[in-house]
Amino acid sequence: MGEDLVQLSYNYDGVQLAFVGDAVFDLYVRTRLLKENKTLKADKLHRLKSSIVSANFQSKVINSLKDSLSEDEITVFKRARNLHGKSAPKSTTASKYRNATGFEALLGTLFLADYSERLEELMKIAYDMKFEEKNEKQESL
Repeated sequence: MGEDLVQLSYNYDGVQLAFVGDAVFDLYVRTRLLKENKTLKADKLHRLKSSIVSANFQSKVINSLKDSLSEDEITVFKRARNLHGKSAPKSTTASKYRNATGFEALLGTLFLADYSERLEELMKIAYDMKFEEKNEKQESL
């Protein structure tokens, strides 16, 4: 395992950690989508990716994960979430945007600390949540 998460997180600004976490999660999602959907065209893959790597969805993910996070993971998440100002893109609320930033910062910290198993676990949960959600909507129709 890598270095202490909280200590590492203080070496960077929360938004910097989110910058790395966004890239790591984006690549994870793109890779899984491509491997699991070899016949889909790039525009469809992009739309699917954008529905997962989005503030609205990531906010849902972190809200469902909070009870399973360690104290250190919660500290990293909250630190980055609380750094954000009140502005957010038009596609989401400020609260969801801050939560997504905290989620991405947590992923970025796990990546930089070389906690690869935990990073993989959280990204897999997030990815799988999207398709469980999609299946539940289809079943209710």
